[in-house]
Amino acid sequence: QIPLRLVGSEMCIRDSSNTMPGEFLGRLVLGVEDESVKILKGQNRPINKFEDRAMLLSALRSVDLVIMFEEQTPENLINKVVPNVLVKGGDYDIEDIAGYHTVIKNGGKVKTLDFYKGYSSTNYIKKINKR
Repeated sequence: QIPLRLVGSEMCIRDSSNTMPGEFLGRLVLGVEDESVKILKGQNRPINKFEDRAMLLSALRSVDLVIMFEEQTPENLINKVVPNVLVKGGDYDIEDIAGYHTVIKNGGKVKTLDFYKGYSSTNYIKKINKR
């Protein structure tokens, strides 16, 4: 296992913590899982096991807690945590984001983030494999 620190992920986490200035209550909780990544991106993914990813993510100043969930979506986790702001990568329609209805029903907001072109883990893997 090679613990990669991915710039794109860190930029998205930074953006998540800054997404609602003045409204965000200061706790950034990340839900992380493995199974849907394997289904979406192949059996060799994720690159690092959960414990390694959680350690790296927890080391970021803006991250307060990293929680593993084992379902294909974080719906159950979101239903338990009921965040006031739910942030997801911008490749989803807002209404299709797992947990959208729970967050909105409880007065929260759901936001999407833009991706940083060229900074995906898939892109890094392609670069490494070319060497």
